[in-house]
Amino acid sequence: MLIKSALFGELNVDPSTTIEFPVGLPGFEDTHRYKLFHQEGDKPLVYWLQALDNPDVAFSVADPTEFGIHYDFTLSDSETELLGEGAAADILVLILLYKDEGGSGPIRGSIKSPLVINTKSRQGLQKQLVDIEPSVIVREKVGTIEFKAH
Repeated sequence: MLIKSALFGELNVDPSTTIEFPVGLPGFEDTHRYKLFHQEGDKPLVYWLQALDNPDVAFSVADPTEFGIHYDFTLSDSETELLGEGAAADILVLILLYKDEGGSGPIRGSIKSPLVINTKSRQGLQKQLVDIEPSVIVREKVGTIEFKAH
């Protein structure tokens, strides 16, 4: 399938690699189909989640573990049903990256609303974490600090 992207131009996307967000994402409830892209080469730090039905909608996302963020949350029965069949190993958690209004300042990650994607069923959702309490764990390795969100 050929798509147009404001960020990437025209792209040929294998339909079997698309990700469906059945209820959309907050603010983009009518946009359900996405494709995850990354730069070729080494393991990327930043990925792009491109909407297939709207060429102007793309999000920068990242693996939270690259920043020492590890989640420990439970999905509701409805969230589990929405994601479909799969094992824990099939679950991918990503954080949305953003800049403050005006595009200045550092890049930030939205740790209170991670994306949860079942890589087997290719279904996703955005989990809203209301009571998140980061804790800092200092490991034995010098300089390694892990932020864990509860």
